[in-house]
Amino acid sequence: MTSHKPRLPEPALVRSVLVTITAIAAYALNREIDSGWIEPVLTLYTLLAPVIAGLLIRPAVTPKRTRPRRDSATSVPRRDP
Repeated sequence: MTSHKPRLPEPALVRSVLVTITAIAAYALNREIDSGWIEPVLTLYTLLAPVIAGLLIRPAVTPKRTRPRRDSATSVPRRDP
């Protein structure tokens, strides 16, 4: 049984997207834009990605509630005294 698991993009892909956005903004504004901000943002992403992934997959790994146990001999629900 395979289910769709959300995946976060790899840091290299995030870096390339940020560089591309910076280049497009610089071209559109006709200015030079410092790309030094990309590395700290990427560091934060790298630190937060496992936490975000854990939150996204938690519903898939949380056990579901089961029905009450039945006594195998009588096939009726067990009652606690």
